[in-house]
This record gives sequence, C-alpha cells and structure tokens, in this order.
Amino acid sequence: MASTINASTSAGLVSTADTSGVLQLQTAGTTAVTVDASQNVGIGTASPVNKLVVSNAGAAGFEVNPSDASGVALASYNRSGAAYANSIYYASNQIFCTGGTTESMRLTSTGLGIGTSSPSVRLMVEGAANSAALTLLRLNNSGTTGGGPGIASRISFTAGATALGYIQGSNYASSAAGLQFSGDGTNAQATLDSSGNLGIGTTSPATKLALVVSGSGTAFDGFQAGNGSVSFRLGLTGASYSYAGVGANETWLYTAGAGVITIGPDGAGTIKFVNNNSERMRLDSSGNLVVGNTSASNVGATGGFTSVPNSGASYNLIGHTSGTASGSVYEYFYYNSNNIGSIAQSGTTGVLYNTTSDQRLKENIVDAPEFGSVIDSLQVRSFDWKSDGNHQRAGFVAQELVSVAPEAVHQPADPDEMMAVDYSKLVPMLVKEIQSLRIRIAQLEVK
Repeated sequence: MASTINASTSAGLVSTADTSGVLQLQTAGTTAVTVDASQNVGIGTASPVNKLVVSNAGAAGFEVNPSDASGVALASYNRSGAAYANSIYYASNQIFCTGGTTESMRLTSTGLGIGTSSPSVRLMVEGAANSAALTLLRLNNSGTTGGGPGIASRISFTAGATALGYIQGSNYASSAAGLQFSGDGTNAQATLDSSGNLGIGTTSPATKLALVVSGSGTAFDGFQAGNGSVSFRLGLTGASYSYAGVGANETWLYTAGAGVITIGPDGAGTIKFVNNNSERMRLDSSGNLVVGNTSASNVGATGGFTSVPNSGASYNLIGHTSGTASGSVYEYFYYNSNNIGSIAQSGTTGVLYNTTSDQRLKENIVDAPEFGSVIDSLQVRSFDWKSDGNHQRAGFVAQELVSVAPEAVHQPADPDEMMAVDYSKLVPMLVKEIQSLRIRIAQLEVK
C-alpha cells in the first residue's frame, strides 16, 4: 500500500495514509508519481529502481542513477524487456554507451574518443582490430544547387580567424567527383578525381598526374599510352611540349616540332651512359666524348674512342692497346652494307689508308691503256691559298683537272660548294706511264 494524494474529478483533493513509507500522487485515481521508502522517484511507474525513473507504462523509459559504479548515470531502457537501450554515464569522463552498457564514445579532458576509451588527441577514432575496409569517418552534404550534383563536404583548417587550408570532397559543377585540397583556404590547388587523376594547379586533370603552372599551361603531364607504356610529358600545352616514356624494355625522350632536348649538369659534371651494368660512354666536364673508356687521356694507351673539342684544334682519337696486331682497323667506311674502305694499323708506327680493290668485286679486267696524252695534258700549277696566303709549289686546279682526269675530281651537286682533288687517283696513271717509259728506254738501250 501507499499513502496517496488524489486529485479526484468528483470529490476534489483526497488523501489517504498508511505506514508503508511510500507516497503516490494520483489524478482521477491513477498513480502518476511514486516516491518510495528509498526516496526513489518514479513517473509512470510505481516501482522506481533509481533516484529518478521516467517510464511509459512500465516499458521504455529513462533513469537517473547518481550512485552508478562509473559515476552519475543517465540511462534509457526498455524495462519490459529487462534491457538497457542507450545510456550515457557522467563521471570525470563523459561516456556514451549503446546496446546497454557497451561503451562507444568517451569525452575526456584530452579529447573525444570514438572506439577508444583513452583518446590522446582532440578527436581520435579507432576501428575494430583487423577490420577490413572499415569506414571510420564519413562527411556528407546532400544539398544541391539548381538541381546540380552534391555540394562539397569540407574539413577546414584555421589559425584563429586566419584560413590555412581545407580538404573537400565534391562533384559540384563537375562531372568527376573527387577530393580537392587547398593550401590557402580559398582556392582548390590540387584535385584527385574519381578516375584517380591527380592535378596540381588544375581542377580537371586529364591524366594520372598533371602539373599546371598559372599562365604557362601544363608543365608536367603523366599518362599511360594505349600500348601499355607509361609516359610523362614536360612543357606547355599545345604543340610545344616534350615527354619521356618508359615502355616494355625501353625508355625514350621526345620533343615536339623543332624543339631541343637538353641533358646534363648545370655545373662541371659528367654524363655517363651505362649498358649491362657497365659504363660504355661518357661526356666529360671538358666536353670530350669518350667511348669504351672512362678518360679521354687514357684512350691512346688503353683503347677506345674520344672526340676532343679543343679550342681551335678539335680532333678524334682512336686507340689500340699495346700488342694489337698489325692490320687491325681503326675505322671502316661502308656503302649499302658493303665495305668500301678503311684506315688500319700498320705495324706500330703507321697507318694504312685502304680503298676497296678486291678482285672478287671486279669484272672485265684488262691492261690499262697508255696515259701519255693524259699526263701531257695535266697542268701542274704553283699558287697561293687565299685563306692564309700559304704558297704551294706544285698542285692542280680542280676546274682544270676535271676535263683531263674527272675520276680524280670531286664535283659537288651544289655548284656553290668547293670542288676537290683526290691526288691518289692519279697514281695508277703515273705508274702506267712509268712502265711505258721503262719499256721504251729498254728498247733504246738495246739499239
């Protein structure tokens, strides 16, 4: 039983008393509030189990328990199911629980922890151990403008009232949803779109990596070509660009149009070319091109080739190592895959200048005619060179020689180029004439 105070609709305020120590407030004979002997207050329930219990006909309700083990507790429950629904505990920490007493979130003096009871920063979110593809944080803005796509969800960074930057996810005013990054809090300076394209200085990257300099166009453009090769493009948009590529067992550099590719250190340095893990060629800091060696000064002794751009006296140097057999070639000359000449080693002190003369390359072989009339027609001249004034005591003039021995004269297709004479072509004629003279002299001696 209980002592009651009843607001009767017929008799007004009616009270009854007993010795149970329980007080009930009633309206029209129905108990609305119960205060039990432990001073627990129940609203909507006649059997409160905590200091304040608010119940919906003994079912879903709300409780206040100042003596919970974790401190003052505010709890929602389903008393008819004998189960807590969601509860909040207040102590030195604020603990938020779901499914009864299972902790989901805690607010401490350090920060807010979700999935952890000991946050070490202002906001700390932890997922279950070994949980694959677990979304820990989702930002969503479902708003639209003019029927367009979703407006950005943004995380902003500030220092006081100064905007430092932001990260936002958006497909607003663009067909490619993605992430945008700002370093000034105002402008999107980098964009990662839904295709995985990253743009710096552009909000619409068309390749996997695009770097655009304001006012200059695209400065870097990384892409994958249709043949599976991976390339990157350097330079400006339009026709003026260069790109490098890495394909199946190949690497290349390319520049569009009549562009220039520059490779090398800005200061004194060496450019090396390596193949099969060994150096094959280098361009040293003096501009010497060295092939098959590592130093231009070593080529003469240890072999290799070097091109030396000496000031006023450039030269090429080809070296044979000590012990190389006589006849070993320094340089070959080819036409249409056929060898037509060479420069070869002669012993250890000279070289041979070879012109192809193999019998297997010739046909219609007969004795040469007499060249007396040809030799009589040769005009041997003395002259001075215009370029330096040097005097030559004996020589030929190409324009005079071409009508007598055209095989000894080089006539360029361009008439403005200088004609030249190959003196060696006259040697067989001279030999033939000497042979003829010897025969005639021998005949005279017999007489």
